[in-house]
Amino acid sequence: MRAVIDTSILIELFDRGREELLEEIYAKYKAVYVPWIALYEYLYGCLC
Repeated sequence: MRAVIDTSILIELFDRGREELLEEIYAKYKAVYVPWIALYEYLYGCLC
């Protein structure tokens, strides 16, 4: 299975330091994708 990470997951991982969430994701999925738009939203805020 594959997973697509959205902005809310990035916030949980990087801002809240939930390393166990990252371990769970990698254990469950064969491929993990982070769309550029989610990374942009995390780094720079809303695209409004």
